[in-house]
Amino acid sequence: MTVQLDTAGPGVEDYRSSKFAATVNTTPVYVYAHAEASDQASVSAWNQGDSPEQSWLMVNTDETVTVAITNVDASPITSALFYPPDSGAESTVSGGTLTLTVPANTRLRVEIEGDRAEALHIFTAPVLTTPATRTDYTTLAVAITSIADGAGGFSTVTCEDGHGLSEGDRILIKSTGTLPLIAGTAISAYEALHVTVLDATTFQLGTTASGTDITFSGNGTGSLSFSPATYQSDASSLYFPAGVHVLGKMFAVGSGVDVYLDAGAVVIGNFDIRNTELAAIRGRGLLLGTFASWIGDGLNVLSDSVLMASYPMFVGYDAPDFAAENAVNGIVVAACPFYVNNYGVWSFRNLHVISCWHGKTDGFAPNPRSNAERVSEIVDCFVFSGDDAIKLRGFDTETVSGTFAITTANTPYMLGYFPSAPSGYARTINDCHAMHLGSADTGGDVTYPYDGMNAIIKAWVDGWESQTDLGVFDVTISNFRVWGEMPSRLLSIGNRAYPFSGVPSRDQAGQIQRWSLSNIVTEFVPGQISQIIGRDASNAPTNLTFADIRLGTVEVDSSNFTTYFDVSQFASGVVWDEPDANEVVEPSTFVVEDGSGKSDANSYSTIEFADQYWLNRGSPVAWSGATVAARQNALRQGTFYLDDVYGGVWRGTISTLTQSLTWPRVSAADADNGLVYYSDAIPTRLKEAACEVALRHISGIDLRPDLAAGVDNVKSTSFSIGPISISETFAGSQGVTPRFPVVESKLRGLLSYGVGGYLMRVTR
Repeated sequence: MTVQLDTAGPGVEDYRSSKFAATVNTTPVYVYAHAEASDQASVSAWNQGDSPEQSWLMVNTDETVTVAITNVDASPITSALFYPPDSGAESTVSGGTLTLTVPANTRLRVEIEGDRAEALHIFTAPVLTTPATRTDYTTLAVAITSIADGAGGFSTVTCEDGHGLSEGDRILIKSTGTLPLIAGTAISAYEALHVTVLDATTFQLGTTASGTDITFSGNGTGSLSFSPATYQSDASSLYFPAGVHVLGKMFAVGSGVDVYLDAGAVVIGNFDIRNTELAAIRGRGLLLGTFASWIGDGLNVLSDSVLMASYPMFVGYDAPDFAAENAVNGIVVAACPFYVNNYGVWSFRNLHVISCWHGKTDGFAPNPRSNAERVSEIVDCFVFSGDDAIKLRGFDTETVSGTFAITTANTPYMLGYFPSAPSGYARTINDCHAMHLGSADTGGDVTYPYDGMNAIIKAWVDGWESQTDLGVFDVTISNFRVWGEMPSRLLSIGNRAYPFSGVPSRDQAGQIQRWSLSNIVTEFVPGQISQIIGRDASNAPTNLTFADIRLGTVEVDSSNFTTYFDVSQFASGVVWDEPDANEVVEPSTFVVEDGSGKSDANSYSTIEFADQYWLNRGSPVAWSGATVAARQNALRQGTFYLDDVYGGVWRGTISTLTQSLTWPRVSAADADNGLVYYSDAIPTRLKEAACEVALRHISGIDLRPDLAAGVDNVKSTSFSIGPISISETFAGSQGVTPRFPVVESKLRGLLSYGVGGYLMRVTR
């Protein structure tokens, strides 16, 4: 078993979290963070102009690890929630420290003290091996002796030991101090310059491939050097060790090149993978997009498509027929100035993206692996974006699995804005999770966010009148979970005018066909109704199947779907589950005691209380995966158990002679905390105890095991102490009724005696 930790980070404190510190298996690790001013106006977690810090740590491991988290300011942690709660992770808070046990291959978002704006993200990724044959990026730097005016008035760069450059090469000028000036302005540390070779030791530079048009003002300060802005050799991996490395904008990677970012490496720049095949960009380090300033570079003005095309973190061709056998694996990508990629990558595995501050910072958009092998994949990834987190276009068979997508605007899982031909390629989203930190939409297209925009799953078709036969086809979404309160919609699909600037709306022609959605569960009922939109009989969704859909605690089926889904009259072939009489519990058979002393009550806890109780405790699958009917029945059985086992020894007396349960009670004081319960109160501890027993019932524990015939199983004794007579009944060699320490701990103050391994009744 192996655990790989990043203990020192890049060796500087600039990238360390100001909020959280952590240990993994008791070893201190470097917790990373980034913050910048957000321009988003509709985020529910923070305000426009805020600079929420996002923190993260990554562990490469093939086993479960223990992560202990503290606040940097030494204030105690008292509460936390993590998502997804069904990940197998478990948490405890004790002594001001949050401790999580995190399985291998897990992606968590942790909200501490109810703070949704500044979260901690924990990634456990597979173990990676540093390449044995490698070229260290730092060894590519070449010392510059001087920069002086040369022929034509342009500057000549001299390297006494030789430069090794070829005509047209691209390089970055670097300095340990300040960079030289061009016309009084400092040269960019991120923009590559083009080389014109004069001889083995000298060259001139241009802003374009054919020019030598740069005149520097002096040498700047410090020691000057240059590094190539391209790497073409596939003989050894290009290796980035721990430390901060300025890669620059549009660093070109050749075909077959393996790029490895080791733990502690902070690489600032983006990769140009146009015309590149079979390249891999992978590792345990951080790729950071701070080579561009969102506001300073004018990236919020989408008028220059050529400019924008050079800002994704992985720059590929926006063409569905380009062979892009390039893969990205393992690293963290943060602070993207634009998209994560504009295609060019067929495989994303264990990639972790945090880029949530701005619009147009979209997440993954995979490209076909090759013309012969039309497949792409997003596997075991995490993305927290400021726009569409995952975009699937239907040009190949696309698979998304084991992935957690979060966005602050638009859509975690987006399957198109414009129709495409029915290619026969399927799109599959399975075993995935989503959150949305955006606000409810405005219901129109005048005020942002626009109608249907902030949906968890979205596919709009806005084709020309001649494109009726095009659309979004063959989509399967299954085993899908949505976490956290969601002001907006679960689903918005169908014929919809494209509302965003930069692209004109068309005729809303096209199809949504052959969709299957099954086992989809939201933690809460969405704040807005889902949309299935049609234009007319020829342009509308058709052949959609919905099965096992649960919104909060509501099972959606053919009897109630119109309450939660607005289905166009033009949609056809929309199939829903039929209500199952064996699974549905009528409201009259599940009656919660509210303190009024109901004559037909059979549960101390509502479904909502129990769901929240178990959500706060890791959301065990036995509970979260059960139907509403099964959970209702379990709460009834848990309530009956409490009344049967402890009903005779509660403090106080029943409130009414007609109530069916043993609570509410009169003159019931909690011995632990001194609380006196009124005659219409149901103690929270009692509700929690019912939840605990309910989980055991739903997990298969028999709360009422029969006794074996002929076995002397129950033993009793009695004795007196002064005026008090005490009788004891306890188990012999065979168990009678199961006892649960956590239940008895919750009930201790409500009982007229202490409880332990036996029952003790006190009478006078």
